[in-house]
Amino acid sequence: MNARSKDVDLVVLGSGAGGMTAALTAATLGLDVLLVEKTGLIGGTTSRSAGSLWVPNTRHSPPGADSIDKALAYLRAAMGNRLRESMALSFLRAAPEMVAFLEDNTSVAFRAYPHHPDYLATLEGATLSGRVLEPVPFDASILGKDFAKIRPPLPEFTLFGGMMVDRTDIGHLLGATRSLASLRHAMRLLGRHGADRLRFARGTRLVMGNALVGRLHHSLRRRGVDILTSTRAESLAESGGRITGAVLQSAEGKTTVNSRAGVVLATGGYSRHPELRRRLMPPGLSAHSAVVESATGDGIVLGERAGGHLGANHAGNGFWAPIST
Repeated sequence: MNARSKDVDLVVLGSGAGGMTAALTAATLGLDVLLVEKTGLIGGTTSRSAGSLWVPNTRHSPPGADSIDKALAYLRAAMGNRLRESMALSFLRAAPEMVAFLEDNTSVAFRAYPHHPDYLATLEGATLSGRVLEPVPFDASILGKDFAKIRPPLPEFTLFGGMMVDRTDIGHLLGATRSLASLRHAMRLLGRHGADRLRFARGTRLVMGNALVGRLHHSLRRRGVDILTSTRAESLAESGGRITGAVLQSAEGKTTVNSRAGVVLATGGYSRHPELRRRLMPPGLSAHSAVVESATGDGIVLGERAGGHLGANHAGNGFWAPIST
C-alpha cells in the first residue's frame, strides 16, 4: 500500500489514563489531536486498575485539612534525600488544578473516600482522607457500540459475568441480609446488571479504572478527537532538534503524521519488555505482572532512540504490591 500523510497539532501515543488525559486537555484547549493505540482496545493498564489518584489539597479534601506545605512534609519524610523538591512542588501546585480543570471541562469526575490514609500514615504530614481520589462510577451505556472498545477489567473485579463492584458495593453485598439499605443497594446492582446483559456483553456500570477510562473516552468523543486503534508507532520524526511527528503502521498501511506541537509518549511501562526488565529490575524477578500484556516499553524505546535516557538515581524502578494469582 502507498504511504499516507496527515497533519495535526499533537500526536499522543497510548490510550491509558495518561495518554487520554493529555489528548483531552489538548483538545479542550483547542488543538487538533490524534490519539494512537497499538491494540484493538483502549484503556491500557488503567482499565485493570483501581483508577485512584494521589492528589493532595484538591477541592475534595476536607476544608482546611491539607496544604502544599503539609503534603511536601509528608514527601520529605517518605523519600528523604531522594526527593527532588522542585519537581514535587510543581506536582503539588499543578495537580489540584488538573483535577479542577478536568471536572470543570469534561465528563471526568472524582470523589474522595471518607477514610483512606496515606500509605505511610504515621509520617509527618500524612492524612487520613482526602488525598486519594477515585473516579465516580460511570454509566457506559451512553457510549453505545463504542462501549465494546473499552478494555474489560480484571475478572476479579466483577461478579455474575461482568458486573463491576467497588469497595462500597462489596460492603452492601455482604450486608444485604442484615441491612435494608444494603439490600436495596444490592437489588439495584443486580437489576441493573440483568438489564445490561440484554444489550451488552458485560455490565455498563463502570467503577474504578474502568470508570476513569469510560469518562475519558466519552469526553474525547464529545471533543471529536480522532482515535486510531490497532496502530503502532514505528518511529518518531525529527527536524531541527525537535520531534515533529511519527510514522504509524496499521493493517491499512503506513502513515506519516506531522505534528506541530510534537508527540506525547504515554505508552505505559516496560513490564512486558524482556531487555528493559533485565536492565532495570532485580534479577530472578517473577515474570508475572498485573499490567496489560501490551505494556512492552514502546514509548521508552522510541524516546531512547530520539536521544532520551532513563535516570539511574531512583529508590526503585517498580511499583511493588502484593498480588494474588
